Formats: sequence, structure tokens, C-alpha cells
Amino acid sequence: YANYGEGFETPTFVEVAYESARTGGSYTPNYALKPSESKNYEVGAKAFINDFTRANVTLFRTTTENEIVADLTDAANRSSFTNANKTKRQGLEMSIDSQLKNNVSLYGSYTYLDAKFDSEFAASGGRVINSGNYIPGTYKSQIYAEVAWKIPSIGFFTALETRHNSKVYVNDTNSDSANSYTIFNIRAGL
Repeated sequence: YANYGEGFETPTFVEVAYESARTGGSYTPNYALKPSESKNYEVGAKAFINDFTRANVTLFRTTTENEIVADLTDAANRSSFTNANKTKRQGLEMSIDSQLKNNVSLYGSYTYLDAKFDSEFAASGGRVINSGNYIPGTYKSQIYAEVAWKIPSIGFFTALETRHNSKVYVNDTNSDSANSYTIFNIRAGL
């Protein structure tokens, strides 16, 4: 399959509320904030490996102009926003889902995401955000796996799952990051 779409996002009231949080003047609306426009491409395949196992793979790319990004939070906790000229997200998603004997199922997925600023732009305080910096809050890789078991006759189900997220940058300049982490969960219900 293949998909193409275009997106248009207008700034919210919160995003246009304070232009001057970054200029240091009186707090007036940020009328200079532009809407962001994106183009989304996706190509993939879905297949049954056998009667009990299904696999999916997808390649994707999203390019955005004037993406709305956080710019500055001042001493009064007022946030201002600005436009990043161009951003690009591209990557791969894969998953496999298998139903085994005795009501046991397995599921696994992997996502690789390369999300970067695709052009330089000026931020508050004289900061310049370089082309090629990672977009903060986006994980380069995510892995999820689950083994589940159920007894349909009594409505019982349980599962053990794990999730791993890679290191993530927490600011536009990529000068600080949060470490990768792994979480294990168990759930059950009746």
C-alpha cells in the first residue's frame, strides 16, 4: 500500500498568547506565528506469514514547513512559541503478531525515527538552532514486545510486556538529553 497526505495546523490560543515572552517587552499576542504545513508519505506491506502470524512493515517520511515549536519560558512561567523553518521525520515501523496454541499470543514491534530540523532557524536569546539537530522529545528507536495468555471460558487474561525507548534530546540545541530506558509490565484481569 501507499499513502500521501497533507496537513495544516493553525497555532492554538496558548501558542499565540505571548509574543513578548521572548522579546522582553509587554505581553502581547504573537501574531507573527505562522501555521505549519506538512506533506506525509508512506509505503508499506502487510502479509500473513502463515495462518496464525501476520507481519507489517512501513516506510514513512513527513516534511513540515513552519513547524510550531516551543521557544522560551520566562520567569513568570509564560511560554512563547516560534516557527522552525523546515523539519523532517522519516523512518521505519515493523510489527509481527502471532497466535500460538493454548491461547498464547506474541506481539512485537520496532520503530526507527529520524526526526530532525531540516534548516537553521533563530530562536530567542540569540540562539541558533542548527540544521541536523534532532527534534526534542522524539525517540530514535522504540521496541515493544508482549507475550499474552487467556482462558476465554472464564474471561481470564494476563500478559508480560516490555518497552524500550532510546535516548531522547530534551532541547532544540541538543545540549541535554534523557537516557534510554526499559520498562517491564505485567497485567491480568478477570
